[in-house]
Amino acid sequence: MKPVKSILFICTANSGRSPMAEYYARHRAEEMGLDIRIDSAGTHYYVSGIADNSLLLLQEDGIKVNNHSPKIIDHDLLHSFDLVLCMDTTHKNKINIDYPEYKDKVFLLSEFATGKREDIVDPVGMGLAAYREIFETIKRFVDSVLKKI
Repeated sequence: MKPVKSILFICTANSGRSPMAEYYARHRAEEMGLDIRIDSAGTHYYVSGIADNSLLLLQEDGIKVNNHSPKIIDHDLLHSFDLVLCMDTTHKNKINIDYPEYKDKVFLLSEFATGKREDIVDPVGMGLAAYREIFETIKRFVDSVLKKI
């Protein structure tokens, strides 16, 4: 794999998990002095904006979120990133089936971070405690990814 200058985080609707990863990763990359482009997208379009609990947790960590507008994956978006990190296996499989030309740069977030495959469960409808637990997992994996690149 070529040097990583850009990371795209993927979840289902680009309103919960992937925005948490995106904004946290931007925040940490800035703290670490990394010059890297970071964004997020979804495999499907369901909602507009960022999930309330995701926004709350990011704000609790002092991370600003300005006008997050969910995006859906497409050829051009996937082509423009060096590394594509998915929250769960369904996302990775969808990209590999629909866009097989990018399979060499598509990983589970956990897989790239630790070498082990672990889905990050969608917390929709689970309440703030579940979002908090998932955000902690995402932060741990993102920190590992940023140290590797």
